[in-house]
Amino acid sequence: MPIDTRLSVEVSRALNEPLYGTIKASDIFFLLEYNGTYAHEAWAEADIPLAVKEKIQSYPNSHQLLMRQPGQSGESDKQMTLFVIHANSETPTIYRLDVPNYEALLAIDFDAVLRGEVVAASQEPLYAVCSNGKRDICCSKFGIALYNALTALVGDAVWQVSHIGGHRLAATMYCFPHAICYGFLSEDDASPIVQSYSTGHLLLHKLRGRAIMAKPVQAADYFLRHELSETRINALRIITVENSDGQWDICLEIDNVTYCVQIAAAEPLQVLATTGDEQYKSMPQFKFVGYEKL
Repeated sequence: MPIDTRLSVEVSRALNEPLYGTIKASDIFFLLEYNGTYAHEAWAEADIPLAVKEKIQSYPNSHQLLMRQPGQSGESDKQMTLFVIHANSETPTIYRLDVPNYEALLAIDFDAVLRGEVVAASQEPLYAVCSNGKRDICCSKFGIALYNALTALVGDAVWQVSHIGGHRLAATMYCFPHAICYGFLSEDDASPIVQSYSTGHLLLHKLRGRAIMAKPVQAADYFLRHELSETRINALRIITVENSDGQWDICLEIDNVTYCVQIAAAEPLQVLATTGDEQYKSMPQFKFVGYEKL
């Protein structure tokens, strides 16, 4: 098969690849400021002391990202920023740590941070746009334009970050502290993203999922919201999840009413996972079977 010279995002958009159920499940996020070059394996190859990286990446159920705001001087201004985000809590929360250098993080107790004992908690929106062009050119081509548009709206509440997964769905980003992930974004989506998130709502047609949910639950969440035209971020609560032979029965509660959503594994899509790949990759899919109100 000849190499497909299209961008990976062009292939996925041509296939109308669904966005829902495509984000890695994580409860805790570490966003660490790094103003060096973002390599293909950005976290692994970053010039950050190994002990610091090992401490952060060993934290259970966590996802680690590098972040930067072009034009900031980082360590040279005697301050590095680390955001520790507890997305899977009753009140999703961001903790900001400003330290003089990376080594200072070795003395910090992250459990104490997440208990609110080190710095004050915040629920103010934080936007993180994937711009890691060394991983896939799509992320820089689409991500930087989105980042610039968001910067014009929210200033330093937006950061560029390393690979978050699913670069074929660029531009892709997180809205924290809820860890809501969107895909197939353009700069024109900046205002709707800020408006919806600031009022506690979702953009369903751009939703990849909320990272605190496993991928099948992300899909069920999307399908039920679509059926009920429900966009409130905090409207749904997971009750039970049952899986049997590629079919899931997922019960979700909205306003004290329980709905059981049935989804099943669908035929995988053959996508170009990364621009320049010589082989297509099978990408698992979910299909909506139905739901019932209990």
